[in-house]
Amino acid sequence: MSERDLLAELRAPFEPEDVKWRVQTAGMGGGGSPWAMIVPYITSRAIHQRLDEVFGFNWQNEQKPAPDGNGWLCGISVKVDGEWVTRWDGAENTNIEPLKGGLSGAMKRAGVLFGIGRYLYQLDKTIWADCKTCDSERNANGNFQWVTPKNGGVKFGLDWKAPQLPAWARPHTDYTPFTRAMSEAATMTELQDAFAEAYRAARAAQNTGLGREFKECYDKLKAELEGSLALNMTGELAAVCEWLDRQIKTGIEMVPNMSALEILKRAVLKDLEKRCQGQAFDSEPLKNKFAKAYADRKRQLETKV
Repeated sequence: MSERDLLAELRAPFEPEDVKWRVQTAGMGGGGSPWAMIVPYITSRAIHQRLDEVFGFNWQNEQKPAPDGNGWLCGISVKVDGEWVTRWDGAENTNIEPLKGGLSGAMKRAGVLFGIGRYLYQLDKTIWADCKTCDSERNANGNFQWVTPKNGGVKFGLDWKAPQLPAWARPHTDYTPFTRAMSEAATMTELQDAFAEAYRAARAAQNTGLGREFKECYDKLKAELEGSLALNMTGELAAVCEWLDRQIKTGIEMVPNMSALEILKRAVLKDLEKRCQGQAFDSEPLKNKFAKAYADRKRQLETKV
């Protein structure tokens, strides 16, 4: 197996059940609603399993105390083409089960150096949990923990649930749903969002060829959508122009007095604003055209008086 293939297998996304979540920070809002910001991580056992699947018995790890005595260093070694490759990283002891937490954290960080679980860094930096207060773990519907707000608030029980991982962060053998989402996009924003998801999936799979395919698909669909939107914009603009001409010829140019002119002006401008809302074309020329017709008719009526 080539190094590229080995790296692709190491860096492949994990099944959702292998991705765990922990509360990074939590508190109580001003309205009495709890909040919790959470982060995902891969367990040490999942990392062991991944190394077993890729290297069999040809891997090992070594752990030793950090130089400052507050944490552990972990070195993961894998054998590639008969040569051992080692990468080290470390982590501080944790507040809960300090020794176990420090060892586990060092293992996770060393695994990331080989690309294991690195795709999780593509997730949004701020992820909020669905949470509510709860008086005990027995009554919780999700994960439960006690929280003491940093601002000195009252300690409370937190019942929280993690969100589902996005589609790109899950294992895939079929990537056609990503191209389908791009092809079904009706607006440029939808197309860009669909491409972002597809590209993240390619990055998570460490598949540069797939990434190029997604980019080529995006460029083609973008050109087609731009052409379609341009045609639609031309049609919509023509329809609004035709409507405005009718308002000028059968309305502005025919009103008998200033009072009627002002009433019609307000009604036409309000309708024009509504017709132009959400359109891609510039509405200023239309407004200027109407303003000129209004000014001409106003001058005519003032001359008559």
